[in-house]
Amino acid sequence: MQNHNHLTRLIQANKYTDSFNYNLAVDWAIGLLQEGKETHNILMLASFGAPIDAYEIRPYITAVLKDLGLDEINGDEAKIAIIRYYITEISLTHSIRNNLGTLYHLCFEYDSEFGLFPFYLLYYSWQDLEAKELNHYYEDATLDNIESLLIKEAKIWIANY
Repeated sequence: MQNHNHLTRLIQANKYTDSFNYNLAVDWAIGLLQEGKETHNILMLASFGAPIDAYEIRPYITAVLKDLGLDEINGDEAKIAIIRYYITEISLTHSIRNNLGTLYHLCFEYDSEFGLFPFYLLYYSWQDLEAKELNHYYEDATLDNIESLLIKEAKIWIANY
C-alpha cells in the first residue's frame, strides 16, 4: 500500500460518515493482499463487489482493522481523517474535481469546520468559471489555474492539520 496511510485512516473512520465509499475499502483490502497480508477477513473484504451494502461490509472492515491491530476512530479524529483523505488525493492530483465535490459535501456535513471554506469557494468558482467565465468566489481563479490553486490549498491544509 506504499505510503497510503491516508487511506488506512479513512477506512478507520468508515462508520463516521453516511457518504463513505465502500469501494475504497475493497481496494484497500486488495492492496493488503498484494502486500502479502492475508487473513480470512482480508480475503472476505477483498471479495466484495458492487453494489456494496454498508451493513454487510462493515463487520468485515472492523475485523480487518482488528487483524491489523488498528482501532476504528470517531469524533473529530474521524472527521479529520476523512477530510485528509480527499485533500491528500487532491494534493497528489488524483481525480481533483471529484475529490473537490466530496469536500464540498463534507463542508455541509461538518458545518464548515476544519478549514474547508477555501474548498467550498473553489467549488463554486469552478462552476461559475465553466458556466459564465466569471468568478466571484476565489480571487484570481481561472479555468487555467484552478487545479493548481486547489493543490496549493490542499498543501496548506495538510500543513495545518
